[in-house]
Amino acid sequence: EVDKPAKRLVRKRWPGVLEWGSVTSITREIIEKIGDVYKHCTDAVFIGAGSPCQDLSSLNAHRTGLSGSKSRLFYQVPRIIALFRKVFGDKTYYFVENVFSMHKSQVLKFSEALRTKPYMIDGGDFTYCYRKRLYWCNWNILPSDFVKVTDQGHFFHVEVTVEKPPASSWISDNSI
Repeated sequence: EVDKPAKRLVRKRWPGVLEWGSVTSITREIIEKIGDVYKHCTDAVFIGAGSPCQDLSSLNAHRTGLSGSKSRLFYQVPRIIALFRKVFGDKTYYFVENVFSMHKSQVLKFSEALRTKPYMIDGGDFTYCYRKRLYWCNWNILPSDFVKVTDQGHFFHVEVTVEKPPASSWISDNSI
């Protein structure tokens, strides 16, 4: 994280977090140093990432996709995943999030770079906020009694059935 208020929030929420600054400054040497300290006692490394969506979102009439000045930061993600894999091997897991409204050509570029097809999950399955997002991860989401997974060609659609608490349980009368 590079935004000062966001960094303060992260420090308050997760004391002791390692701050690396800009993703562009993460090097093989940094990951190797982390591996030297933690590799012997690590069962899994999870990398969560979400690159800026401003150049990808359909809300931007002049979107430039992954060639845009903000969204091109995505290409740092596969680079960093590769660095972790060199140090931690098969213990490295990742999930990458971005907007569902991006053009199919951009979805395919993400998929090619990450070597996997994304899952589309709508937050509305869990909450009262409908928010479709794509998630690329290096594990499979399997169907179950509560999870339906359907192949839509360039992504998997995941539908989750859960009983949501009534909105009144988390919205007070004076909050609107």
